[in-house]
Amino acid sequence: MRTSTLAVAGVVLCCSLTWASEPAQPEGGAPVFKGQPEPHYVQGGRVDPFTIGRKLVGDPEDPPKPERPQALSVPYERIAALLAGDGDERFDRCLAECRSYIPKVKAEIARLKDEPGEAAKGLAGTQELLEKLRSLEATAGRLKKRRGIEKEFAGLKLAITGIVARGRGKSTAVIGDELVREGQVLKLGGDRGRDLAVRRIRARAVRFLYRGVEVELELKP
Repeated sequence: MRTSTLAVAGVVLCCSLTWASEPAQPEGGAPVFKGQPEPHYVQGGRVDPFTIGRKLVGDPEDPPKPERPQALSVPYERIAALLAGDGDERFDRCLAECRSYIPKVKAEIARLKDEPGEAAKGLAGTQELLEKLRSLEATAGRLKKRRGIEKEFAGLKLAITGIVARGRGKSTAVIGDELVREGQVLKLGGDRGRDLAVRRIRARAVRFLYRGVEVELELKP
């Protein structure tokens, strides 16, 4: 304790000032304030017990604010470009990418539908992206199937040894040792039992319909 004397207008006042070297504590000795006081509350080794802004012991901590999820990023152009690559594996790669992102885009659509107001403004664009991915997946699937049929057709080892071009519907071609005309259906036999339709005979090639796919075979030199 320190006693100070103050003279004001000829009147001598005596007052006692007390500085606390430690923050005030309630009965039982439990601290009122958590942690150490801010530096600007410490002056000359003495601490102001009324440190504004300090949380009392027992006060609930501020709950963490939920982080807003980041918008889903889908490299659609890169996925679509896979179909323009080389090699038959491009179809499987494109299908794998589409099937990886489609569930994520669906989940993003469901999330945006639950978002209020401005937060949901990306919903229409995300729905459009989903349709584009589905279309790309279907295209890759069709191209993969077509490529498989073309390989199967090549395995038939057919050879065109002659063509007589006489105009549409009148031309003939020699396939192996058989003379065929446009519109004729050939029975390939074997275990598959596939039919091969002659769609068009041109001067240097014959176009067939095999398992729903048009395949062209050139005249053997």
